[in-house]
Amino acid sequence: DRDFQIDVTNRVIKQVGAAGAPMIMAYNKMDIASEKPLDASGHDAVYISAETGEGMEQLLQKIKDNIFGGRVEAEFLIPYDKGGISSYLMENAQVESTEYEAEGIRIKGRFDESQYGKYKRYEVKS
Repeated sequence: DRDFQIDVTNRVIKQVGAAGAPMIMAYNKMDIASEKPLDASGHDAVYISAETGEGMEQLLQKIKDNIFGGRVEAEFLIPYDKGGISSYLMENAQVESTEYEAEGIRIKGRFDESQYGKYKRYEVKS
């Protein structure tokens, strides 16, 4: 029933308004499959076994690439008089840590390329 399950999934994705989102086709039960199914979806495909764990690292890596691709890992030191910037980053970026220092707020995390480019002048160089 693979084709039926894919069709149902695609209809649900469309109904919730996520039709344009990146997709990964995860084909499960590869521990009992005699061959890999032909993937004609046009999306990233991963062949896994939830039973044995086969292919799970590859699936996790593809998920990370889709979620965090196009992001820059950086550390900024935002002066206190630029509080709007630190508020914006804390609400709109993937912030890993914040520290309050004498010079300002140190924000470490992953930032969209546009955010990074806009605030690069505040980057802390290691």
